[in-house]
Amino acid sequence: MDIAVVLTVGKYVFLVSLYAFVLAVFRGMMRQLTAERDERRRPERAGERREMPPSRERPPDAPQPSAASRIPPPTSAAPHLLVVESHEGQPPIGAEFPLSAAVTIGRNDENAISLDDRYVSGSHALILLREGRRVLVDRGSTNGTLVNGNRVDAEVELSEGDRISVGRTVFEYHAL
Repeated sequence: MDIAVVLTVGKYVFLVSLYAFVLAVFRGMMRQLTAERDERRRPERAGERREMPPSRERPPDAPQPSAASRIPPPTSAAPHLLVVESHEGQPPIGAEFPLSAAVTIGRNDENAISLDDRYVSGSHALILLREGRRVLVDRGSTNGTLVNGNRVDAEVELSEGDRISVGRTVFEYHAL
């Protein structure tokens, strides 16, 4: 057998093996990323509470309680955001998001608070701790961020009970 034929066959075997290796690595990475994304989108995460479904014993003609009466009182002693209004129940009303030194809010999965809402930008807002005060910064979002009904142009210092609107979700800020 001619050496050129052996080298050509060897080259193709190597390329096929390399292709199979790259494909296996890519599939593994995609599985891992998908699993991480699904884990982040689970409705109940550490620090969050799921709203209990209404009792089945309620008579069909009984009035439904208002959204405000269904919001449980905050259970966390640490600074957090409490969901008071949401679109299609995601995130659930009453869910709590603890606040660290810097928390990002947006539609991208990389955000600490990821909202599946077409009215939320990929990187919508940032809440950070600056000199002992919580500050909300709009990150150039298309639809804007509201605090107590006022659009945030640059940044605003948060106070206890402030209502923060991001897309169709409304959070209530609690310092303690």
